[in-house]
Amino acid sequence: MPEFGRSIFWSLLAEIFFVGLAFVLKDDKRKVVAVLAVGTLFAGVIGFGQSIYEFLTENVPPLPIISFPTQQPTPEYINVSLKAYSELTEAETNLGLAPGLNYLLDIPFETGWKASTQCSHLQNQPETFELPTNINSPTEVYLLIQAGWGLVQYNGLQIGFVRLGFSDGSTTDTPLTLGENIRDWAWESSAAVRTVSSSSSRPAWTGYAPDGTPGGMDILTIDIPSNKQNLDLTSILISDISQVTAGNVNPCIHVVALTVLHLR
Repeated sequence: MPEFGRSIFWSLLAEIFFVGLAFVLKDDKRKVVAVLAVGTLFAGVIGFGQSIYEFLTENVPPLPIISFPTQQPTPEYINVSLKAYSELTEAETNLGLAPGLNYLLDIPFETGWKASTQCSHLQNQPETFELPTNINSPTEVYLLIQAGWGLVQYNGLQIGFVRLGFSDGSTTDTPLTLGENIRDWAWESSAAVRTVSSSSSRPAWTGYAPDGTPGGMDILTIDIPSNKQNLDLTSILISDISQVTAGNVNPCIHVVALTVLHLR
């Protein structure tokens, strides 16, 4: 503040002096003094401006930087309909699991329209079916799944695979291996493969068939690779290769429901 006051004082004092002198003097001398007065005024303005700048920079706090929070992606479940690929003519109750929206292990599934691959009792079913999707930023795919005729003689065989297609044209395959990540639906039958060893497969439902046979279904989780999560999931293909690996239409694959988790 002292420098600020001194700048004003000396600028005004010099200006009064030279303006007064200009009126006293005559002709050319007056012009010289007028020029000097203008110069003094210019110098005073510079000094005054310098003082204001120093005053502001030293005493006025800087404006705060305002940052706006960025919106974080929200996880969201999408149910993929199996109805167009199902062998059923009407929605079914599978082992007591009623059709409609059901939460299993906190994951929502739209059940009732199981889609199966070719089996000895389903000769007209295809070995492969592909579901078109349009899901951005996928992170996980959940299949509510069973094997049909997953007998012990086929234990350890790869009976099929799940192929995920992405918007850049790439694909990823997840093998379906009996006894590892898929098992027969009849969990108490000594003739069937009743257990799975992979942590990606978790028991989700148990119940009884219409004839009283106890059974169940698992949730198979497929994690989307991190380098694919910025793409769109464009298709999910289920393929049965048991005729190649087992030399038989059995075992077959039952997809009871299908759900995708993505970032919205």
